[in-house]
Amino acid sequence: MNLFDIIEKTDYMLLMFVRDNLSSLVCDRLFVYISRAGNSAFLWMVSAVIFLFFKKTRPAAFLTVFVFVFELLFFEVIIKNAFARPRPFVEYGVNIIIQPPSSFSFPSGHALSSFSSAVIFYHFIGRKALPFILMALLISFSRIYLLVHYPSDVAAGALFGILTAYGAVRIYEHLVISSGKKPQTD
Repeated sequence: MNLFDIIEKTDYMLLMFVRDNLSSLVCDRLFVYISRAGNSAFLWMVSAVIFLFFKKTRPAAFLTVFVFVFELLFFEVIIKNAFARPRPFVEYGVNIIIQPPSSFSFPSGHALSSFSSAVIFYHFIGRKALPFILMALLISFSRIYLLVHYPSDVAAGALFGILTAYGAVRIYEHLVISSGKKPQTD
């Protein structure tokens, strides 16, 4: 058994555990709502717009938009199409309670944008970003709950989001430091 077989079996077991043990009408409604907050990075874009109004968080807003453009082009267009992983509801022939996404499954774009935003926000506002981190976790889990992503898609999206945000923050700091200004962080 190779690594991909192990990941596939683990994904299936986790998906079925969630479906068989956590499904309820209340959770259905809750996770549909939470998932929608992550559609097209809506929550994160609204937050970035709000951050534009404050000098301390303005760089976070610009970095968030910059990272989203990169993630859209690299992960959503190139990586998703290169891997072309079918979504779980397609693979297992399961009906879902939301509009079926038309793109491929790997990596999770919701987890990608959520974690990149949360990391950027954390860099600029510190512990005040904990609600954003919690929301990133909930949005990411909602994609597993709704059977539109495998757990490994979500884990990869979260990891790629964290790494992308970390890289963007380091580039920002390098540019600011090389310009002779002090970076604005909490």
